[in-house]
Amino acid sequence: MATKILVVDDERQLRNLVGEWLTEAGFEVIMAGDGQEGVARLQQHDPALVISDVWMPGMDGYQVCRLTKRLSTAPVLMMTGVPNEAAILKETNVGADDVLLKPFDVGDLLSRVNKLLKEHPGGKLNRAPRPAPPPAPAPQPAAPPPAPERVAAQPASGPHVAVQAQPSSEQPAKEQQSPEQFLIQVFKALPDMDKDLLLRMAQRLIQR
Repeated sequence: MATKILVVDDERQLRNLVGEWLTEAGFEVIMAGDGQEGVARLQQHDPALVISDVWMPGMDGYQVCRLTKRLSTAPVLMMTGVPNEAAILKETNVGADDVLLKPFDVGDLLSRVNKLLKEHPGGKLNRAPRPAPPPAPAPQPAAPPPAPERVAAQPASGPHVAVQAQPSSEQPAKEQQSPEQFLIQVFKALPDMDKDLLLRMAQRLIQR
């Protein structure tokens, strides 16, 4: 499989020329016309090397370089036509691995490319590995159902209802009343009863 190289430049003529040289050298070339497209292509194709111009509208080469270092392990080769800028790129912490000063020929380009690919094997996006899911817990034996709790009967909150005791099938023997007690009950029940009649009844009961 051919090594992927991403070329980011807003100048179409130079971009196509660099792409032709790299394709003839056996590389797979991915092109982008600006910085934003370059970052998108980086995440999509995961190239082994990024070649970017410095001055571009919108997102410039400095931002492309910083984002590349944040998102990937690919080395970055910057292209510039300003000699002083080449020195600045090497001394600052932008993250450029090498600087190619314009104008350059195919020999200069391929020597820098091969050197960077040998020293900095890139092409790996910084994707954080997903943590492995925790192992499933071992099945636990089913616990026996809890014994029912004994609950003391609570008095009803509503009005109290008197419950009459059911009479027993065995009735206790009635106590035998004396004649005097019987006469007293009769007198209480019938207060208007003739007293002479009541006395005669009492005498007869006593004689028995």
